Amino acid sequence: MIHVLTTIESALPKLLAEESGWKGFYADGEKPHLRRLWRQWHEYRINLHHFTSCGSEEEFPHPHPWKMAVRILEGSYLMGLGRGLNLETPPLLTYTEYKPGDCYEMLDADEWHAIRPQGDEALTIMVSGPPVYGEN
Repeated sequence: MIHVLTTIESALPKLLAEESGWKGFYADGEKPHLRRLWRQWHEYRINLHHFTSCGSEEEFPHPHPWKMAVRILEGSYLMGLGRGLNLETPPLLTYTEYKPGDCYEMLDADEWHAIRPQGDEALTIMVSGPPVYGEN
């Protein structure tokens, strides 16, 4: 998925100029709060994310039932990882800090993660593919 992310990053200036293709979303039901601009690009979805700060007790573990790749654009965050089956929240066993320019991918529907911005905010670009399993 990182190769798809790199391809999209090259096309992004042109895609950003096409305002009509973008949709917005604001999620404030969990933390960190999320502002998202997204658009479809072939079979992939491009997501531009703005995350606000949150404490360790507020982070929201969740799975991504699709393959995805992320690059940190501004700010930094800690990401906790765990594995869970049957949509039951697992414990987060490891944490990694990601800084501007860093990228990672998640390719397994049983992986869960939670992010915690290390300052006031973090900005990312994410590309995601079709769902891996039918529940989502």
